[in-house]
Amino acid sequence: DVDDVDDVLVSRLMGKRSQSRNEVEQARMEAQKMASIFANDMGIANDDSQTKEQYSALHDYEGDGDDTLSFSKGDVITVTEEDGNLFFGRCNGNVGWFPKNLVATNI
Repeated sequence: DVDDVDDVLVSRLMGKRSQSRNEVEQARMEAQKMASIFANDMGIANDDSQTKEQYSALHDYEGDGDDTLSFSKGDVITVTEEDGNLFFGRCNGNVGWFPKNLVATNI
């Protein structure tokens, strides 16, 4: 299960030392990215319980940090979280946050 791989990767990335909340979140995002790439490469479906909706990118977007998602116009993005004016999603093997107004519901 991809979630189990995610937990193992976070544990390995974090080690036994104490970390700030931001460092923990960065490690979790990196682990999710690695688990997603692994699952896609192996043809394994990610059946986690998060809500997933697909959206189409209306414009190109170049994220400005490690926690943002970059994509091109027309890319399909799978959204798993929402926070205010931001979505957290997956596109082309990458994950991150991006503004909601850059996508439209994929029909």
